[in-house]
Amino acid sequence: MSVFLGVMQTNIMVTNIGAAKNWYSDVLQCKIEKDYGKTVVLSFGRGSPLGTLCLIQDKEAAGKNHSTYPVLQISRKYKGTLYDKLREKKVKVEEAPAHQSHFKFFDPDGNMLEAYSPGIYEES
Repeated sequence: MSVFLGVMQTNIMVTNIGAAKNWYSDVLQCKIEKDYGKTVVLSFGRGSPLGTLCLIQDKEAAGKNHSTYPVLQISRKYKGTLYDKLREKKVKVEEAPAHQSHFKFFDPDGNMLEAYSPGIYEES
């Protein structure tokens, strides 16, 4: 079993959440699944086997390095241990994440990835 189940979503930093939400829904015809104000989760329609897009308003990060990155879903087996396992392997990981089953980390070329285990915030 792999540590990850696959790409859960792709995060895209945007400067104007309203304009971005309209563009992705009107032009790309994505469906708005959840709207949290400064974060909007989009899908490609019911039953789509592909991951979602997550628009995040961040005027400082939009269009810069790491402004678009995949979120990999942690398998349940590794949700409580992955953070420490990556640190043991000398992987650069986000320092002091809000939750050890939701954090950013970097590959050897400096590409950012995010690890997330669905339901962790509902459990706490």
